[in-house]
Amino acid sequence: MVRRGLLTGALLIAFMFGWSLRGAGSSRDGSHAGAHGPAGGVDVAATTWTCSMHPNVQLPEPGQCPICFMDLIPLVEDSGAELGPADLAMSANAAALAYEVTPSFGLTVEVTDSGALTDTATVTVDLTDVNEAPAIGDQTFGVAENAINGTAVGTVAASDVDAGDSLTYAITAGN
Repeated sequence: MVRRGLLTGALLIAFMFGWSLRGAGSSRDGSHAGAHGPAGGVDVAATTWTCSMHPNVQLPEPGQCPICFMDLIPLVEDSGAELGPADLAMSANAAALAYEVTPSFGLTVEVTDSGALTDTATVTVDLTDVNEAPAIGDQTFGVAENAINGTAVGTVAASDVDAGDSLTYAITAGN
């Protein structure tokens, strides 16, 4: 009986955690505004579709990611400030689960028995930080054709969202 109560409590906590993160993409009527297909109000013909796990996958129609087979989502173009080649913009829903933005969540859980007596407790969900890959964009530099050997042609820019990570560079291909 205690085991069943613990399982029920764990499922309730997981449900509440997911519910607290649902954000603006879901609505009470069950539709996913802008999430999948015409029911969400997305113009399928004028939308680029991408994978949330593989943003380099961009296709002209909805379907599945050819790498992980997850459903593609509409790519939302941000009309805000221009991003550099190594910059990353996250949606509010993605930022909610980014350790660098919100490292933990505090949930209030209430339990009620058959006699209508209740008790509450605070449950803290700590996100585990993971080492994200650094970002580097294509860059172009120019140098005069008769420049001497060893002439500096530019500084390659890259970034890493993980605080304290140091970056090293290596030329791995070229002519």
